[in-house]
Amino acid sequence: MRTPEEDDFAMQTYMIAGGAALAAVIGYVSIYNRLRRLAVKVEEGGSDIDVALEKRYDLLSEEIEAVKKFLSHEYETYTAVTGLRSGADVTDKTQEGGALTREQADAINEAVAAQSAKMAEIKTKLAQQRRGKKSGAAGRKLSAGEKIGLLSSIQQSLGGVGTAVNALAEQYPVLYSSVSMEHFQRSISDVEEHLQAARRLYNANVSLYNQTIASFPWLVVARIHGMEKAEFYEIDDKKREFKVNFD
Repeated sequence: MRTPEEDDFAMQTYMIAGGAALAAVIGYVSIYNRLRRLAVKVEEGGSDIDVALEKRYDLLSEEIEAVKKFLSHEYETYTAVTGLRSGADVTDKTQEGGALTREQADAINEAVAAQSAKMAEIKTKLAQQRRGKKSGAAGRKLSAGEKIGLLSSIQQSLGGVGTAVNALAEQYPVLYSSVSMEHFQRSISDVEEHLQAARRLYNANVSLYNQTIASFPWLVVARIHGMEKAEFYEIDDKKREFKVNFD
């Protein structure tokens, strides 16, 4: 039979062990919650980039549609005039006041069609990003790194279309007055600033998250829950150099 002193010692031992276990649980939960908060900030940053790219896509789509409407009006004019004049007179008429010739309108139409095809490809990528699944692999979800890589690819593609449309407007200044190109370019510039701000915030959150999961004791909890390093959002500037020729 134990003495009262032994009972007191045993009780103290249980209390110390229980306190240590409780402290360990509280510490574990605290570390996990911090990691989850950092991970959520990274996810939110990626979503903000996605929103900015969606806006940029929408503005470019509207700009291209505006050019198409302008061309449609030009072609209607050619058709109407052709019924009254000879082909030579039509060409002379369309060159008055800096307007387009039929050949120029055809060249613009061909260039716009090419950019419309690229926009269709970008739309597919945006839908894939929204679904979060890899094309051609049913049920296979995109990893966080693949999603960021896809967003980067979308931005590069949008940059290519934007460069092509701007080059088109520079080669045919009549588009500036007829399609309000400056309005679209200002709006796209604003979205680009939003995109750059979102990119900086995302990368800052990724940096903090990656540093945290690489430090003890957070790395222990991160490994237990399969938390891996997040990918930075990077754009290869060399890939954004587009050569455009509408001759």
